Amino acid sequence: MKKVATLVFALATAYAPLSSASIIIPSDYAVNASVAFDDINSYQVNSIQNDAIGINSDTTSINNSIVAGSNPLNGALTDGLTINTSLMNGVDDVDFESIFYDFEVNLENNSASNEAEFFFNFNYFQSAVVEVSDVNFDDALVDSTLSLYDDSFNEIFSSYLFADSFSGADSTFGDFDFSFKLAAGEALSFSGSVNVSGYDFGEAYFEQTTSSILSLTQIVETSTSVPEPSSALLLLLPSLLLLRKKS
Repeated sequence: MKKVATLVFALATAYAPLSSASIIIPSDYAVNASVAFDDINSYQVNSIQNDAIGINSDTTSINNSIVAGSNPLNGALTDGLTINTSLMNGVDDVDFESIFYDFEVNLENNSASNEAEFFFNFNYFQSAVVEVSDVNFDDALVDSTLSLYDDSFNEIFSSYLFADSFSGADSTFGDFDFSFKLAAGEALSFSGSVNVSGYDFGEAYFEQTTSSILSLTQIVETSTSVPEPSSALLLLLPSLLLLRKKS
């Protein structure tokens, strides 16, 4: 009889739940985000999917490809953008099923004179478990990929986790800090993705859990305006002009 995966939390015992602190965005700047379940390219039939995406306090759940809530979700990024996935095998064999999520963040510096640097933190956790009764007859694998791309779609961060019939189980977690600097009047967008997939055959099971949160941590302003002459220099100016006339 085929094994059916149950939720496994042992790999995460040393890991604290992901969270984000709220931030106030000054009126001269805009940080708007969008996150979506890719229901066109995702393929889920026999696996068991329990996922959720969120921006701030707004969330959408995706259970076995059924979306409950807005998709995509949009909003100012004040409390974080989250993608949480859980994929495991069911009673029937899973034939390479995959789940895809995408997100984008748009930055605007609407200040007339100030340069601004936008700082972000990407916090993530990935775990994968695979078990088979006999490696000669049964097979299973699961993987998870997290990626971040800059405004030119160059990859600036990636985390890949894989488990199969021979490796058994694995997990990883961490933080990635990055920033973008915008001159007055400039704007740019960056993006990211979360992809998970699984397969099993025979008396085997797999389970993967992936959690991620993207947070805006601070905006640092730098004035680029030309400084006005000091009062001392203004007082000396008539004396300098008088000396020039005498010479």
